Amino acid sequence: MESMDTMGDIGDLFDDRDAPPVKKRCILVVDDSPMMRKAVVGQLKKMGYDTVEAGDGREALAIVDADPPNLILLDVQMPGMSGLDMLKILRASPRQSKIPVIMLTVDKTPENVRAAVRAQVKDYLVKPTNSQELRKRVQKYLP
Repeated sequence: MESMDTMGDIGDLFDDRDAPPVKKRCILVVDDSPMMRKAVVGQLKKMGYDTVEAGDGREALAIVDADPPNLILLDVQMPGMSGLDMLKILRASPRQSKIPVIMLTVDKTPENVRAAVRAQVKDYLVKPTNSQELRKRVQKYLP
């Protein structure tokens, strides 16, 4: 019997050409503030997540339609289409309705929190948030 030394690398014995691609844990960060997106994306990357960014609801919907993320962090107040309007569109789509959405916003008015809950948001974080709280909430949906 050949020893492992003469057989070469064990990895060479397996052909992974037919293996399905690994779906990374991708988070879409939607915020009209480039500085806020940069800060949140930096924190998420340190946690090991892949990220995609959108500056408004329409851009985000196009991204979700092309390649749905595993989780969305969504600002409420954005020009053109609010985060709440985007969330309602997502929830009305059979293909996209199950994507967990966490609102990440400065808007902590009870009316908007209730509206987000009615639109089936999974969680609601008020900016600014610290990295430990962001990690805790994100890991709830992407362990």
